[in-house]
Amino acid sequence: MSNELIVSAGQNSQRRFFDLPPEPTWANVGEKIGSAKSKAEMMEKSGMAWDVTHRPIHVEQPDGTMQRVDDRVAVTRETDGAYLGVVGRRHEIVQPSELFDIAEMLSNEHGVEFVRAGIYKECRVQWLLAEQKDTVKVGVEEGNKYLLIANAVDGSRSLGITPTMVMPFCGNQISAIERSDGATRFRHTRSVRDRIEAVATMYKSSEMGFQRMGKVFNELANRKTTEAQVKKFLRAVAKRGSEKSQEAQFNILMERYKNGPGQDKRTNSAWKALCAVTDTVDHVVRPSHIERASRQKNERQMFSATFGAGANLKRRALTIAQSMFLKAS
Repeated sequence: MSNELIVSAGQNSQRRFFDLPPEPTWANVGEKIGSAKSKAEMMEKSGMAWDVTHRPIHVEQPDGTMQRVDDRVAVTRETDGAYLGVVGRRHEIVQPSELFDIAEMLSNEHGVEFVRAGIYKECRVQWLLAEQKDTVKVGVEEGNKYLLIANAVDGSRSLGITPTMVMPFCGNQISAIERSDGATRFRHTRSVRDRIEAVATMYKSSEMGFQRMGKVFNELANRKTTEAQVKKFLRAVAKRGSEKSQEAQFNILMERYKNGPGQDKRTNSAWKALCAVTDTVDHVVRPSHIERASRQKNERQMFSATFGAGANLKRRALTIAQSMFLKAS
């Protein structure tokens, strides 16, 4: 159950937000597939039991004739002809089933367990979530390791794996430190050998990403901070928009630093300050998001926190933290 959070937005005003449960953003998104016995059952459960195809695009001319567009094709779903997007003629289709081919390879070779899968943006984006058996120790907590495999059939993103950590104290979700760190893209190919090699490369890259995250996060956990240093950091993170907006954002971040889930178990450190940001991105939302709560809203929250504006804010906060707390050491 969410709790109301009221923060000061200025001298004479307050803003209301809601505190979501301390769980990963994907907790209520997609479908559980862990109990599925086969690739076909996973596809059926997650709503991905279909293929896509290219179809030509025609434009009606002033004289009533139809002229074919030479450099673009439409992407449609074969089962019902649903339109999913327009791509260039060189676009190579990656079928939803191919995500599950990767899942089977990762499961067979590395023992990862696929736990959730789903579709986003009216079937344009497909995703799979895998949990690894080992963890990453950060300070006094153990971060759980996940691999998020996602692809967009409309060409808006290529098929790839993003390594993501979830901290059990708070459910905060932290993906690759840098855009290219551990996050890899899968080159579409028909060769089975090339596919196996590509998946092996993706897994190796994700492991390197986890190692780098563990190293940097532990350095932050070992960097003790004063309240003045934390305030300076959080104000730097909140330095976007109007003064009133910045003040409201700073007050939320400061409140989460002091009272966010799991913060009482962490020492006063740069890591605790960073967790205030990740917690705010993942778990503090405006009332309108609660009032209009739906699967689509949950999906939007998840993708923002992993790939979009939320992920960008987390990376920006990490860059500021490294600059403020680590470079001087």
